[in-house]
Amino acid sequence: MAAPLLLAGLGRIPFDDPGEGMHAEIARELALSRDPFALTLNGVRYVDKPPLLYVLIALASAVAGPSEATARAVSALAAAAAVGATAWLGAHLLGWRGGLVAGLALLTGSGFYAYGRYVRPEALFVAALAGGFALCLVGIRERRRGLCAAGLAVFGLASLAKDPLGALLPP
Repeated sequence: MAAPLLLAGLGRIPFDDPGEGMHAEIARELALSRDPFALTLNGVRYVDKPPLLYVLIALASAVAGPSEATARAVSALAAAAAVGATAWLGAHLLGWRGGLVAGLALLTGSGFYAYGRYVRPEALFVAALAGGFALCLVGIRERRRGLCAAGLAVFGLASLAKDPLGALLPP
């Protein structure tokens, strides 16, 4: 449900420069170099953000071809994952209706919807945090250590999406 809504029309508007274009260019240069830890922007080392967004865009571009829609699809799918994690958590805590309301509440947030269709690391970060919290909270409630461990691992992905401190502080 969330993925088609977030994916609709992703390639109709050109990149917003410098933001989206910069992130897409880093991913393009990464695909050319094939070294996920040597991020560059116009040949100059880029160290402001971790590599997850750029690696995923480079992989998506290798599969579907480089385009605005392909680059934006990474953020849109991450936003859909955040909606799914929120709905799953809501369903475990409040029943299926509560899960549906929780997922729809996140999906209909205008800022969330906009960032879910924009080439930036925020959607990946939110997806990792939503998934981590959902897994940890359900794991604690159901006394399932495996879910808690998976949730902590997903929090670790947040450090590859945005920054290490953002992933370490929530747990």
